[in-house]
Amino acid sequence: FAVIQQPRDRAMFLLMLRCGCRVGEVRNLSMNDLYLEPSSGSLPRLWLHGKGSYQRVVYLSDQPLTALKTWLSVRPAVRDVAVFTNRFGKRLSVTGIQDRLATYCHKAGLWMTCHQFRHTFGRHLTEARVPVTTIQRLFGHARLKSTEVYLHISDAQAQEDYRTAMLEIMQILPLE
Repeated sequence: FAVIQQPRDRAMFLLMLRCGCRVGEVRNLSMNDLYLEPSSGSLPRLWLHGKGSYQRVVYLSDQPLTALKTWLSVRPAVRDVAVFTNRFGKRLSVTGIQDRLATYCHKAGLWMTCHQFRHTFGRHLTEARVPVTTIQRLFGHARLKSTEVYLHISDAQAQEDYRTAMLEIMQILPLE
């Protein structure tokens, strides 16, 4: 992220990394999908139109919210209602977003895809011990099986349960 200086691009990629947005969902975001100033006690959120015409809500933590507000403060006044527009004032394409990421990856000397941001978000939630049913809802997965891939990447709870069990077992049945 150190090489991403453009406010638009920083906002797009933070939505993927910190909210689990798919590249197509970021591309489809329109101005009326933003709820950045919710009532007291509610989190800022986005209404996403994603895979399979499925709609879901994602919440915004401080990093993506700040990045999005920064972009919106400098976003050119254009007729298109798209949140993320290209230099012609039209909605960015999925390929355009992927090309931007490729440019930054080249500058940083690494390679990753937009979807890897989403996987990283899932891994971070798992490592923070967020319940799998909450992760399922945040990802918009209809089936729990789709969410389970993130548990296998890094299951901190399984590791802790194993560690605790082994300590107990070693006390009951010590081996010389």
